[in-house]
Amino acid sequence: MNLKKHQDKFAHVGFGAIVAFFFFWIISFWSIRVGMNVGLYMALVAGILKEIWDYLEGKQWSILDIIATFIGGIMVIGAVQIAVIHYEGLEKASWFIQ
Repeated sequence: MNLKKHQDKFAHVGFGAIVAFFFFWIISFWSIRVGMNVGLYMALVAGILKEIWDYLEGKQWSILDIIATFIGGIMVIGAVQIAVIHYEGLEKASWFIQ
């Protein structure tokens, strides 16, 4: 596998993690459960919007970039999920754990 070709995937993972955590952090003031779900979905939306932007600029879009961005969101929300279960109990966890 050519690592140079896919080197930007690390940036996509990082960006997805940042987006997911940002939306989780903002919305968790009202609801931890909703914050986790919105954070995860916003990482996916961010990946899709970035690829639309690339397409409109005439660049090649990639489904792997969308997946990498979503994986970043999954990693952060998964870590948050584990922390919430550990400190708050299963009843505060998101819908995809129950």
